[in-house]
Amino acid sequence: MRKAIEIWHRLTFPKVLVSVEYCFSPEGKQLNATVLKKDKKEIKVLKAFAARTIDELASQLGKDIPVVLNITGKRVLSRKRSTSIEETLDEQAKRAFPNMNLEELYFQEEDQGMHGVVSAVRLDTAEALLTEFRQAQLSVIALYISVFGVLPLLKALGVNQAHLGYHQVKAEEGEVELVQTYNTEELALGNERLEADKVPAFLGGLKFFMQLPEYEGAGPGDVHTRFEEWRFVHAYKKLLPAMAIGLLVLLLSSFMVFNHYYTKNQALLSGMAGARASIKTLEGLKQSVLAKEDFLLHNAGSKENLTLMCDQLAASVPGAVSLDALTLFPLVKRHKREHLFEFAQTSLEIKGKCSRYSELQGWLVSINQLPFVKEIMILGYGDSEKQEPEKFHLLLKLDI
Repeated sequence: MRKAIEIWHRLTFPKVLVSVEYCFSPEGKQLNATVLKKDKKEIKVLKAFAARTIDELASQLGKDIPVVLNITGKRVLSRKRSTSIEETLDEQAKRAFPNMNLEELYFQEEDQGMHGVVSAVRLDTAEALLTEFRQAQLSVIALYISVFGVLPLLKALGVNQAHLGYHQVKAEEGEVELVQTYNTEELALGNERLEADKVPAFLGGLKFFMQLPEYEGAGPGDVHTRFEEWRFVHAYKKLLPAMAIGLLVLLLSSFMVFNHYYTKNQALLSGMAGARASIKTLEGLKQSVLAKEDFLLHNAGSKENLTLMCDQLAASVPGAVSLDALTLFPLVKRHKREHLFEFAQTSLEIKGKCSRYSELQGWLVSINQLPFVKEIMILGYGDSEKQEPEKFHLLLKLDI
């Protein structure tokens, strides 16, 4: 479960963001920005720049990059408080700003060790800035107010006193003063070197990264909603290629499985069709055999009668005549489509050779006197090639 949560955090928490200080300075509005990237346990500054307006700021950024907004300067009120007294944030705000309507303020509390600081900005001021960022297609995912919140980070980076843009700070004492002069001299912060006026923005982004993954939202409700929306949209965009590949693999696997079983099904259907054809042929042959058996049974009498008839014919054959074939009930026609056979009923076909025609005539007279012979038909005699002996072809109509 813990591993799953870590994976979800990696997918939904930003790796790159822009931290913007919006300072209401003595000279007017001042915007400073730093683009930060979190790479494992290291945070790098990719870009640091100033802008005159939010639209100018947006023109130098991608639309998908989240924004950490730091409001500082004249419109921010800050009051120190004792940390020895346990109070809710509302109680601290009432004590810090007794003559102000708290419903019109957005306030935050920062722990400075021996004492704390409650900072506030008018809610309409914060919401107006958030609206401008939204109109510039920039998503604000965290809102911090005052420079007091980054003093512990400044102290941890080895800087106690510094002139940061319009802010004169003493980290050790927890003091911040808005001054008239503007400082841009470079300042060493760990492995980074930044112009002094970009440091508050840098520290605001660093603060956000250090609060992850326990970060639960800093700013009015709309900011927290934007942060949650950004997380899910960001996760969706990250997962979309994997989802597309997964879907493609699933479709391909489904197609291969379908194709496999479709091929097997076609083979089975083909086999079944062949089996049906074989069964139909077998049924036709069975019917044909039954028909032949029935025909023999009703038209040829018993086996003894057939044997006796053939014996009598064989006994009557003269020496000058030789038989090649003796076919009882010869085939007349074969019905290919129905696989059925049609036989000549009560007929006997004789094929043979005879050296003298007179002998054949004598034999025909002899077999015509047999009791089962009804009629004799000469279907052929002789050969075009004048071969000896001559071939003959007879058909006997039987009286059975």
